Amino acid sequence: MRKGPRTPKHMLADPKGSADHRLGNNALSSPEADSPGPSDSENTTKDNFLIQQSASDKQLPEGFFDDPILDAKARNIEYKNPIEEEWEKFQKEIREEASASAEIIAEEQEEATAERQIDEIDEQMRNWSRVLELELKKEEAQKIKNENCSMDEREDNETDNEADIDEFLDWRAKKAYR
Repeated sequence: MRKGPRTPKHMLADPKGSADHRLGNNALSSPEADSPGPSDSENTTKDNFLIQQSASDKQLPEGFFDDPILDAKARNIEYKNPIEEEWEKFQKEIREEASASAEIIAEEQEEATAERQIDEIDEQMRNWSRVLELELKKEEAQKIKNENCSMDEREDNETDNEADIDEFLDWRAKKAYR
């Protein structure tokens, strides 16, 4: 036979009762009013056993029912279809890969654009150098033309002077100079 205070039957019969009822009157009484009997540690272990028993009564083990939806409903847990979870994971991975692919494509396009711009700038520089060379040639040609023109004028003047002198020296001319 057990010695010490007993838990009343109405407390044991009500598994949904509060923890204060399960602990019994000893939890509310002062230490002076305690009767000699089991120690506090024995009371706590009994109370813990009762609490564990009532908690285990409420929860069914996972897989208790064959139907996973009914099993989750009985345990008050949201049912997650493994196929849908896998599909969501797959879609998430595809989105990540698509964004990574888009980043790579954007980088490649930037590189190609930069390369094309560099090539265009180089081509423009070559064309400008050709323009400068042609302008220099044009200036040289104008200098040479101007020199030739001035030389032709000198020669024309010299030939005019020679013609005048030849006219005086021509003995066949009928003109008489005085």
